[in-house]
Amino acid sequence: MMPGKETEAPRHRSGGRTSGWPALITLCLVITIAFGLRLIELDRLPLSLSLDESVNGLDALQLWRTRWLTPFLQNNFGRETLFFYVQGVVLWLSGISIFSLRWASAVIGVLTIPLLYRVGQRMGLGRLVSSTPLGPGMVGLLAATGLAVSYWHLYFSRVALRAILLLPLLLAQVWCFWNGWYPRQTGPTVGRWQRWRWLAAAGLLLGISFYTYLAARLLPVVFAVFVIVELIRNRSNRKVRLGGLLVFGTVAGTVSIPLILYFIRNPQAMASRAQAISILNGGAFLPALAGNARQVLFLHFGGGWWLGHWPTLNVLSGVGFLVGLLVCLSRIRRPASLFLLLWWGVGWAPTLLSQQHWDRVTTILRGVVAWPATFLLSAVGLTTLVWLAFTWLRRLMGYPPPPAGLANSRKWLAVPVGFLLFAGLATVHNYSLAFPSTQDQSSGQSSSSAGYLKGQGYQLTLTPNRFYAN
Repeated sequence: MMPGKETEAPRHRSGGRTSGWPALITLCLVITIAFGLRLIELDRLPLSLSLDESVNGLDALQLWRTRWLTPFLQNNFGRETLFFYVQGVVLWLSGISIFSLRWASAVIGVLTIPLLYRVGQRMGLGRLVSSTPLGPGMVGLLAATGLAVSYWHLYFSRVALRAILLLPLLLAQVWCFWNGWYPRQTGPTVGRWQRWRWLAAAGLLLGISFYTYLAARLLPVVFAVFVIVELIRNRSNRKVRLGGLLVFGTVAGTVSIPLILYFIRNPQAMASRAQAISILNGGAFLPALAGNARQVLFLHFGGGWWLGHWPTLNVLSGVGFLVGLLVCLSRIRRPASLFLLLWWGVGWAPTLLSQQHWDRVTTILRGVVAWPATFLLSAVGLTTLVWLAFTWLRRLMGYPPPPAGLANSRKWLAVPVGFLLFAGLATVHNYSLAFPSTQDQSSGQSSSSAGYLKGQGYQLTLTPNRFYAN
């Protein structure tokens, strides 16, 4: 993007003037399949509630029944509470059960998919591939499809953990921010109030996200670095944009006041968890950082531990991710590329900077902020490969380069549908068959302990924590 042309790249949508019914029908198909994957046997797979899920459920019931409003709970290493209030409402409406406890996660996980589609479309990521928009929201559709059949997202959409709520709030704030920072139209009809109301909405969502999961505290870094770079590179309309930035930050800070006051009164709660797991506590920072970086790449493409046996990126999405990284790096002067790379890099910072037990769920969960950016990068790469292959075939057959009208052809929708079928079958097999048969099994000792405790009725029983957890 050249200085002085503030909205040249962002104002275009990747799908042309409209998305069209074919794209919407395809998106509905993706959402339907994603909902089915997240709902089937929700109370039986995983086999039983984990210790964290159980503690969360008890806290959700306590907060709802006592009408206790608090932004933070210090037990179980400290946790933000917004998701627990959502769980409390669901448990109150539908009764106490494993299905009810996990229902909120499943619905929130499905809601994330259309939001990712809209963000990919609004950021105009198709413009990174070609000057002609490729298909009706092609990048957004591929990103939404990749997330829908991702093993990681499927797994965490089926367990009652609070981090899943961060994703839809994150995507909604990115969409609002892009509408305010890069309005679709330019000129005298687009006043500062139209910009500022979108940025105020983005600030509201950013403030709310602080009540979901610890990793949300990194989001201001993404926006701050991006805005600083853009203000330096592009001086046009700077006063209006600085005013919008002030609105964005003020609203986010105002919404965060209850959490800030809590930490002022309980300073040990703010950073106790982060300090306990930071690699800065060790004596070899750089080797630990390098080791974590290698493992993060391994998380994307390989396996080895129980959840990582099935990486988040299959062969297609993995190749697309590598190509997408190269495309965005080569076009880093474009706002969409810069923002996407910052989003992905900062999102993995909690995993890179913390001590890891690579066989635990929390290792992958700490990088939850980066998940949407990962699939957007993969979608950019896949779209690039499809476009290059199609252009090459036309030249090989003696045809001229693809005309502009072909970019909106419905035939392009076969790409996300085929991707969904290919990746979805592998995910269904891994999660529904391989995971239960190899990892999600109860031990005989646990069954015996459970049988004994059930037979005690209402008698007080003291149980070792490891038996209780199982």
